[in-house]
Amino acid sequence: MSSLLSSLVAFSRDRPSIRYGVLLVAYMTLVRHLRYRRINALLKKYPDPTLPLRDIKVAREVATATQAYEFPYLNVVSLEFALFKTYAIPTISKILAGSRQFASQCAKRADDTGLILAEMNESTKRQEYRALTQKQVDPEDAIMDQKRERVALEKLNFIHGHYPIRQEDYLFTLALFVLEPDSWIGRFEWRSLTMLEKNVSHLGGAGEVEEEEEERDGNVRREGSTIINKLAPDVLKFPLTIGRNCLHSAYMKFLFIILVIDNGLSVRFAY
Repeated sequence: MSSLLSSLVAFSRDRPSIRYGVLLVAYMTLVRHLRYRRINALLKKYPDPTLPLRDIKVAREVATATQAYEFPYLNVVSLEFALFKTYAIPTISKILAGSRQFASQCAKRADDTGLILAEMNESTKRQEYRALTQKQVDPEDAIMDQKRERVALEKLNFIHGHYPIRQEDYLFTLALFVLEPDSWIGRFEWRSLTMLEKNVSHLGGAGEVEEEEEERDGNVRREGSTIINKLAPDVLKFPLTIGRNCLHSAYMKFLFIILVIDNGLSVRFAY
């Protein structure tokens, strides 16, 4: 190996273009290796892509890697625009307009929503951080993380329980939050989701049930994933029939953002 490298160095010494080409290829190879290192490790660790449908701990581990490390920016942006799509549903927009939350407490609503969703989704990240920074991990911390998740979910349900929201609208909103990141990542990111990651994303909120009910929990998650897959074609195309220009025109999205900022509302409205 060393003799090969010596030969390449000697050959490219008087040929700058070849030297730079070799450096570029080496750099791209290194980048490719590092970029795929985490997902390759997960695929090797969990060769069965359906395992997250039966094991909530695996699902949380894969979800954390996908959302926090692989696609952190576009995952958030896709959820923000998923929320935009719900505004096109008359029964949803009517409730939002009637509550006047966007007009009177836009910043507070954005902060509250962001904090609640963080509590529901960041327990695994907190556990990983403690494992890296603390010599001994207290099992009570994991129990407290689960309690924080459950309290956040109950708080979210309590807030929405004050409004006459139809079950169909709940389902449509949940489906958008599950399917939009998959769609955006597949269109705009550096790679598409693997089947392992798709199965995790299609679980929706099924991971909030008791872990002691492992067998029942697995059945619920498999059924939920099947329902989401059946809904996917209609959910992703439905807003096109009631507001294609507003929802899918980059120009209109830009004008909407400018309008919100111009009216003095928080730029975090998209949460």
